[in-house]
Amino acid sequence: TTEAVPEGLVVSSNVRTFRIGEPVVLSCCNGGNRKSEVAWLRKADVHGYLDLPPSVQDTGGRLVFASVAADHAGTYECLDFSGAAPQFAATRLTISGPMGVVDARIDQC
Repeated sequence: TTEAVPEGLVVSSNVRTFRIGEPVVLSCCNGGNRKSEVAWLRKADVHGYLDLPPSVQDTGGRLVFASVAADHAGTYECLDFSGAAPQFAATRLTISGPMGVVDARIDQC
């Protein structure tokens, strides 16, 4: 038998900490059985969104950082526009380096 998966976006984790220079892949998928059209956005500190860093690739459900840098720290949201109403989930990327953790706040989606 096949178990029904509840519909809703799922990110790989709601908080992730990586070291400068590490490769990072954040994943996002819809838990339902329908095909998703997922896009990643980077939240601004106050309102709105920032451009994704130029070295970062959005491949639909995957956000790929070849070599994470301190300025990559922040909140990233994946959005699914394929349903009747848009859905989103967020994850907070924190970066640790020689000076310690760059960003340690946690956002819940």
